[in-house]
Amino acid sequence: MSVSRAKILLCEHDAPTLQAGLSLLNLAGYQVLPVSTAIELFDLFQREQPDLLVLDASLPGQDSAEIIRTLRASSGVTHLRILLVTDPDSELIPGADDRITRPFAGSELLARIEMHLRVQTADLALAESLARIQSLLNILPAPVWVVDGKGARIFVNQAWQAYTGRSAETVLGQAWMEDMHPEDLHRYGEEIKTAWLAHHPFSVDVRIRRADGSYGWLRQQAAPRFNRSGIFDGYLSVCQDIDDTQRLREELRTLKASLAVADNGLRATVLEMTQSRHIDQLTGVNNRQYLFDRAATDVSRSIRYRQPMALMIFNLDRFKLFNQILGNSVGDQILQRVAQAAHAELRGADLIGRLGSDDFGILLPMTTAQNSLIPAERIRASVEALFISVPLEDETVTLTISIGIDELILAGKFSVPDTADELFQRAAEAMQLAKQAGRNKVMLHPRLR
Repeated sequence: MSVSRAKILLCEHDAPTLQAGLSLLNLAGYQVLPVSTAIELFDLFQREQPDLLVLDASLPGQDSAEIIRTLRASSGVTHLRILLVTDPDSELIPGADDRITRPFAGSELLARIEMHLRVQTADLALAESLARIQSLLNILPAPVWVVDGKGARIFVNQAWQAYTGRSAETVLGQAWMEDMHPEDLHRYGEEIKTAWLAHHPFSVDVRIRRADGSYGWLRQQAAPRFNRSGIFDGYLSVCQDIDDTQRLREELRTLKASLAVADNGLRATVLEMTQSRHIDQLTGVNNRQYLFDRAATDVSRSIRYRQPMALMIFNLDRFKLFNQILGNSVGDQILQRVAQAAHAELRGADLIGRLGSDDFGILLPMTTAQNSLIPAERIRASVEALFISVPLEDETVTLTISIGIDELILAGKFSVPDTADELFQRAAEAMQLAKQAGRNKVMLHPRLR
């Protein structure tokens, strides 16, 4: 699916607002399906199958929660994204993916829509990848099972079904240890529980009950699974029939090689999707788009809860000279080392990203500009301490950075709050002043002095 040609169902009861939204989304290149009532919404939804729904939460005489439940229950609807338009004092309705509060700028709506469409594209790619992995597991000769984080089966391959004589339909959702021989459950129960709680791999030789009531010995080699966010998501087990170990030795060797290919393919797919979405490929820190998206979100939250927020922007002093003398390849390594040095000085809540070339930005939530001076000075000193230098005529030029800092302006009695763009602009101005003052300096924006 092309994000720019995505199909958006726009449901808004207010006619002028609906027309404004239609014009905005059309100009952005989306296919827009405008409706003003729930009846029209359900009709167009069934006929057009949109990629994203922008839903007015205050449709007259309608329960938005019920509308969302009905849509989510529709057959074939698995990846629809729902963006709710609400009043400021309303909460996010279960089943919706996000909400945007009135009043809002058109740019904010477009940014939210693009973000959700990109997430949807990534989710679809991941689902296709998982389907391919399951297809591969189904052709393996050894039994394989997968359980979720609570221990309930979510997949058994065809070899497992053939070995146990039980179909997938009869076992999915059941606890995987229910089929274990009571003696083996007593012997290995604590060992498995300990490994499970620590998210460690485990291997046990146990007897498994078949459909006819008999038991067969299986060596269950289980490895923990983690989702894209690094959160524990259950286990995958490859089983070996050890009733006849000699007969299965060659098959096990083939199985391990196939599983390694499958695991590497899945890891590569997940890593590629994660990095392509928000990681700068050269430096390993966040990319420009992700930094701006997070800045917009953090600015909105800080304004809403009247919490301080600061922004640093820094630039490598005379970096062009280093590139010319040392070459672009070494210049890339310098950018990587500077990014690593800066990241090492940050708190867990802070967010660093590469803005482009040799410019970097750092978001510091719950922090004033004055309090940002200490980490900024540490970053400046850590880069200088890299001792990267080049000869220039009768002097040696050492790599340094210039840092500019500003903080978010919250709305006052006679003022309006900042936007993320304004915050970035002032921090960049402060950075330029640091360069004009002789480089290798940390400067607050003049309005804060």
